[in-house]
Amino acid sequence: MSRILRFHGTTEGARSLRRHAAEVKRLVAEHGGSQVRVLGSTAHGTDGPESDIDLLFLPSRTLGLMELVALERDISTILERPVDLVAEPALHPLVKDRVLAEAVPL
Repeated sequence: MSRILRFHGTTEGARSLRRHAAEVKRLVAEHGGSQVRVLGSTAHGTDGPESDIDLLFLPSRTLGLMELVALERDISTILERPVDLVAEPALHPLVKDRVLAEAVPL
């Protein structure tokens, strides 16, 4: 149930993400995206100092590869750690339901 409400991670990476959540959402919105969600080890609270942060978002339009890479880089710079940014439509149908079920709203 808490996954539905909001992200409350407590690890170092999670705290950085929570601290910069508004800025991350603003950047995604500037590129036509919304519904930023946390995935993977950061969402589960098992991330470590070397872990990347996996983020999922819903785009309102198709983003080109270069735009997506630039957005990922900008978010990574803010969070001071690697970020893996995935647009929801890019999820493979075989994993989409599982990923969406585990995604935690930022």
